[in-house]
Amino acid sequence: MKGLILLAVLGAFFTSITGCGKNNYPGASSASLRGSWELRQVQAGMIPTVQHPPGNGSIAKFTAGNYEFYANGQLTKSGTYTITRDTTAGKATCLTIPAGRFTNRIIYDGDQNATKVFVQISGDTLTFLSGCYALDAGHSEKYVRQ
Repeated sequence: MKGLILLAVLGAFFTSITGCGKNNYPGASSASLRGSWELRQVQAGMIPTVQHPPGNGSIAKFTAGNYEFYANGQLTKSGTYTITRDTTAGKATCLTIPAGRFTNRIIYDGDQNATKVFVQISGDTLTFLSGCYALDAGHSEKYVRQ
């Protein structure tokens, strides 16, 4: 039964990241990441997706090389980041990732050994993807540009 639930969750997640129709996924760069983003959706492991309403106070702010994360309007973490090309998202997340998607990784505070966090910007939506979904350790967050 647990396997069936995992399969259903992975299927739903895969459908949500692939979307419909023909799209252009230019990836992410420091320039495209700059600005303020508000959290809208979180999905972690087997936990159902949690939607967050506008004005929730969970904000990610990026400048040329610095970041700040806020929860309930309070600063929770800040530091430096870099964006690097990394095409191993499928292997790292144990998902089938369509070609051209999640080809960039964000590295916080120079920590090359941290769990890989892949980043994708599509329109006004910023998505972070990390962890292996097959091990119930997958995690995604979606933000919208403010």
